[in-house]
This record gives sequence, C-alpha cells and structure tokens, in this order.
Amino acid sequence: MITQTDDYELIRSIITHDKIWDWVSDDYCNKDEFVVDGSHLYLMADDVGFFALKPINSICWEIHTTMLPEAWGRTLEYTKQVIEFIFSSTICQKIVTFVPENNKKALKLAQKSGLSLCGFVEASWLKNGELLGQYMLSIGKGDLCH
Repeated sequence: MITQTDDYELIRSIITHDKIWDWVSDDYCNKDEFVVDGSHLYLMADDVGFFALKPINSICWEIHTTMLPEAWGRTLEYTKQVIEFIFSSTICQKIVTFVPENNKKALKLAQKSGLSLCGFVEASWLKNGELLGQYMLSIGKGDLCH
C-alpha cells in the first residue's frame, strides 16, 4: 500500500541502511550527518521502502526509489503502484529520474516500470573517486500502460 509520510526518522533509517547507503550516496554524502530533505514528498510502500518526489515545476516531478532488502523482489510492483498513484492523485504529467551508470539494477527497474531512456548526463556522479554519468529516464501520464 502506498501512503504519504513525513516520518523523517523512518526515511533516514531506510536511506542509511547498510545495504542501501552505498547505492544512493555519492562521495560527498556523509552517512552520520545525513539529514532528510523536507522539501520532498515521500510516499511509503508498506514500511519497506519509499519514493521521494521533488517537483521540478508544477507538472514535472523527479522521483527516486529506495527499498529495503525485504522489499527486493516486489520493488517493481511498488514502483508501478506509485506511478499510477502519482498520475491519478496529483497534477504531475511527467516523471523523470536519474540513474548512475554503475547502478544497473536501478536502470533495469526504471525501464521495467515503464520509464524510457531520454538522455545521458556525462560526468555527473562521483562515486569512489570515479566520475560517472547518469541515465535520464521519463514517463508521461499518457505513456502509462494499464
């Protein structure tokens, strides 16, 4: 079930989980000093993960997915639910996301969820001293397959 939350401590505990942190942080993030960004809209998926949404403008929103290990295997189901929820419950018309090129599982999840590759931003993610690029993917409200 997808529900909105402002439980920043729960969100922080998921982001800083030992099996999650390395995938969602770049070289300049400090796990011990990490503070949840209160300007995002957070949608929980059965307390096993969340989706962070940040409006770029009134109709285009950036999304990021963070799921605990116990949700792995069900992440695609949750992602499809949240995309449908966003398009049916908000004024959002376009969802975009950025996936670092070293995160092949996240890229595959985004594509299986219906997002299409629409660009590549070179040299935009610093991880373990390596400068990587990020794939940009998007889905529009009219692109949603039921």
